[in-house]
Amino acid sequence: YSFCTLLSQGEGTMTRRVTSQKLILLTVVVVAVMMLFKMQKTGESGAAYALSDKIGNQKVNTDYIVSTVADLPGYLRAIDDRVLFDRLYRVDEKDARLTVPDTFQEKVKDMFKAYPGGSESLHFVEKQTLVTIRNKITYEHSLFNKIRRYRPGYREKLTEAEEDLLKKQIEDTKGAGCDFCNPDRTASDIFGKIYGKHCYVAANVAKYEKWHSLLISKHHSPLEVSQEAIIDYIATARKWFESVRSADGTAVAPHLMWDSTGRASASQIHQHMQMSINTFYYQKAEESRQKAAKYAATYGGNMWSDIAVVHDSLGLVLKKGSTILMVHLTPVKEREIIVFGRSNQESFAVMLHVAIASLLDAGTRAFSASVVFEQLNDAAPHIPAVARIIDRGAPNDVRNDVGAMEFYGSNNVGQDPFELMKKVRSTYERLQNSN
Repeated sequence: YSFCTLLSQGEGTMTRRVTSQKLILLTVVVVAVMMLFKMQKTGESGAAYALSDKIGNQKVNTDYIVSTVADLPGYLRAIDDRVLFDRLYRVDEKDARLTVPDTFQEKVKDMFKAYPGGSESLHFVEKQTLVTIRNKITYEHSLFNKIRRYRPGYREKLTEAEEDLLKKQIEDTKGAGCDFCNPDRTASDIFGKIYGKHCYVAANVAKYEKWHSLLISKHHSPLEVSQEAIIDYIATARKWFESVRSADGTAVAPHLMWDSTGRASASQIHQHMQMSINTFYYQKAEESRQKAAKYAATYGGNMWSDIAVVHDSLGLVLKKGSTILMVHLTPVKEREIIVFGRSNQESFAVMLHVAIASLLDAGTRAFSASVVFEQLNDAAPHIPAVARIIDRGAPNDVRNDVGAMEFYGSNNVGQDPFELMKKVRSTYERLQNSN
């Protein structure tokens, strides 16, 4: 309107030539351009989250099979169409050399005695090949070196005796001595407890947020995780978020955090999760959302969908409905699996269960997981709910699984995502057959 007024008030020749119809048309065009510019600036296309049609329909390059992360650089050199991959990722292959003196050789051989093929020859130590993968959009950066899986203190599975001890610890803490086994010994939110078939919600007595509660399973053991239970957990969490939203209209950013066993910093063995909802997302979730918005504004695509396309082209994706499970190319720590989609769809909970079951099948006995749910005020419909889960190591290890590098550097990872994907597919098939 202001633009039309400016033109109509002018005294030059332009004003005399422009008809009222042209003014209306010009105004419509200007408004449309301004709206488009605003959407691009915010990164919100207005379109709901949707997956690329390419996922699940891509041709596999049979000339070069990627079975380990060490194969990835060669695969990338062998393919022609890598525009999307190069937009999202950078892969570097690096050779590291060192010399082990005679005075140190026996110690090093003992250190790496679990290395496949044995450690009698130390050529694999003196000539190491590292592969690093960096996401150019999110800046996630993971460093892979196969031999780090076999360094002292690194274990992928418990021994049989350790498994028996863990089961005994779980059984000994069950029942009368466990607060979470007894809902009447837990606190309530101001609107009361919420009950699901497999869980209930209790208020956290030591809150880190105004709205911070516990989703407590009715199953004591942290290792008993069924598909039916996960579906119920997600549904019950959503009910709690909506109850908070009814009490506090500013609460729009929901999170769920799940640490399993004390190794992953859980205060009690009993299976439970932390839920919170805030006026804005926490740091890591917000950084991801902002980068997704910037990606949409820059490239006109959905960041999560495009990341899935790249992972799918490498055989790292399972798809169910509009939900994606992918073994992550740039994991934050060991065995990271990501699930994203719409949290109100059953397929989201089903694939989250596949992710957890896959880690348990692979020997994981302590894990940390996060679910960042969709924003409740529908301000960003193009950003899906995102779940992430990692292995935290053996429950009875005295050494921590993270250090200064993980806190202040990049992600130092021992597990190979391509090898993990084989285990995920095996678990998925087992679950499909059992259902």
